[in-house]
Amino acid sequence: MAITDWFQNVTERYKYDAFGGAHIYDGNWNARSSSVVSNRYQYTGQEWWPEMGLHNYKARFYSSELGCFIQQDPCASMQWA
Repeated sequence: MAITDWFQNVTERYKYDAFGGAHIYDGNWNARSSSVVSNRYQYTGQEWWPEMGLHNYKARFYSSELGCFIQQDPCASMQWA
């Protein structure tokens, strides 16, 4: 995954571990501690909330540190007729 500028030069690169933990690099693969382009959409295209350290999947939050959702699936409690 990468972000480019208007001239298609890579400005930031991303690699993810098996649980969605981001490893961020500049265009030359030098490690960064955070995104300098303020990219909030990362793992699987979901919004990253750095204040909480969680991915927002709309109905619940995912922790790449824990490797799981931190809430129960809201559909799991529904009763289907």
